[in-house]
Amino acid sequence: MPSRLQARFVVPLGISPDGVEAVTTGLMRALRGIVDNPDAWRRRGQEGRRRAEAQFAWDANVVSRAIDIYRSVVKLHDSTGGENVAERSR
Repeated sequence: MPSRLQARFVVPLGISPDGVEAVTTGLMRALRGIVDNPDAWRRRGQEGRRRAEAQFAWDANVVSRAIDIYRSVVKLHDSTGGENVAERSR
């Protein structure tokens, strides 16, 4: 049974994870497929990029809000002379 990594990256390309020779042959076929049909591979790459951006990109508002929070904490820290405001409110 292939590992998760193999199942996610190697098997979808039609590359058997059953040893060095099988992987080498599969990679050779995949590369030949790129040369023979570059448009299909370009579309595949674009779809992969869309998936990666959707899964891993941070929304600009999230980043901006986090920066605002950090700045307000630093400003509060500076205005209290470094006093632990959480301790003061207890």
